[in-house]
Amino acid sequence: MRAPLLVLLVACSASIDDPTGSPRPEPTPRELACDEGPTTASTPLTRLNRTQWSEAVATLLDVDATEVAATLVDDARAGGFDVGRGVSAVHLERYLEAAASVAALADVARLVGADTPTDFARRLARRAWRRAPTADELDALTTLHALGDSPDASARLVIEAIVASPDFLFHVEASPDAAPGEVARLDDHALASRLAFFLWRGLPDDALLADAEAGVLHDTLETHARRLIADPRFELAVRDFHRQWLGLEAIENLVKGETYADFDAAVARDLRASIEAFVAHVYANDATLDALLTDDTVFVNARLGALYALPTESASLVATHDPNRRGLLGQPGLLARLGKPDQSDPIHRGLFVRERLLCQTLPMPPNDVDLTIRPPEPGASTRDRFAEHTASEACAVCHRLIDPIGFGFESFDGIGRFRTTDEGVAVDTSGEVLGAEDASGAFDGQPELAEQLAQSATVRRCVATQWMRFALGREESAADACSIDDVDARFAAAGGDLRELVIAIATSDAFHHRRVPTL
Repeated sequence: MRAPLLVLLVACSASIDDPTGSPRPEPTPRELACDEGPTTASTPLTRLNRTQWSEAVATLLDVDATEVAATLVDDARAGGFDVGRGVSAVHLERYLEAAASVAALADVARLVGADTPTDFARRLARRAWRRAPTADELDALTTLHALGDSPDASARLVIEAIVASPDFLFHVEASPDAAPGEVARLDDHALASRLAFFLWRGLPDDALLADAEAGVLHDTLETHARRLIADPRFELAVRDFHRQWLGLEAIENLVKGETYADFDAAVARDLRASIEAFVAHVYANDATLDALLTDDTVFVNARLGALYALPTESASLVATHDPNRRGLLGQPGLLARLGKPDQSDPIHRGLFVRERLLCQTLPMPPNDVDLTIRPPEPGASTRDRFAEHTASEACAVCHRLIDPIGFGFESFDGIGRFRTTDEGVAVDTSGEVLGAEDASGAFDGQPELAEQLAQSATVRRCVATQWMRFALGREESAADACSIDDVDARFAAAGGDLRELVIAIATSDAFHHRRVPTL
């Protein structure tokens, strides 16, 4: 039955607004006049990323689609976040196979209930495609249903076709009657889809679809955004943002050397769970940027407690406090991810702050640079050995921006354990942030760095920008400056409230407008 499915897949693709043409040149910051109407950059046509696909299928069919989602082609990255870009023969084949797999998992008798074939197809397609199916689409689905040799087989054919359709797989966004190159409002169905996939990582619910069908969603957008973040499903968006922003998946794949003989796969899994518990703790309480960067809470179980000298007898993760650590940058899981197999790593710890909290991108090192660090030895601290390596003129240009930040983390070893000596030498945690506007300045140790960053408007704007990238599935451009300015101002006025940041993004011009592609 694959042939009819493929025909439907190809036939539906004609309905997608394909922005492959050359867009009208976007304005530069000097050309922007934020009070003269909305401005935003072009958004390329994208597919649901793997997390969104899995969550949408789970909502649609009430199945666990995690293992099936793992068979899809890996997502691309845009601005550091997962995004579905491009379509190849391999993509299509994997999507067809995945549609068949999840259809096989579905309890079709319960999904169909007392519906007629037409009603079942209409109801499922409306939810999956985030709009009502057209009469022709409904006829095609009903015809496909008739090809099955049993009621269950017929329903599974309809499920396969709907889940394999471009209207399910793509973020289909349109602005009726808008001219090419114009910045126009999204239609209400596209807005409902964009909001739900941002805040729930999945499909819009009936309340969102009802307002979209009534054509009033732009008027009720903030009300819906607040409703969505008050729902437990928002926790998935928080977890997914931090997974990507912090690179948490890498924690479970960490392999350390003999120096850290007690570090194993179980510890790595616990460390990822620990930092996720910390993030959940922040959002469940203060939910402020200050708390995210300075709260001294650490979640440990008996295994982590023994390794990190934060004892507890609990087999599950429990909250404790460590005055030597503050916020995200003090979490042992992140410090272990940013450590080398046999020692600490000032370079990657400093680079993390530059890229993820200051939104500064540094160039790759020249190809002819020797990246070898002198191995650990008694009497030679990590700070001394790294300083020797980066003293050359070719290295110093970038490393003077990275290393003085990274050296502030030297009270933590390669797996994030607190220490006061390194190879018999007292650790020196003095550091400095250079070239980062109000985040610049000297500090001593990770707690002081955390406080310095938490008070910075530059860091606040960077975090807002990171969330914007996550929401839009693309990097910002000059045409987004007005929206970012507005979001940042609202974030500041809310005292750094992270939930209000999300509301500001969801109601920004960049979120509910699009630049219509020129063909």
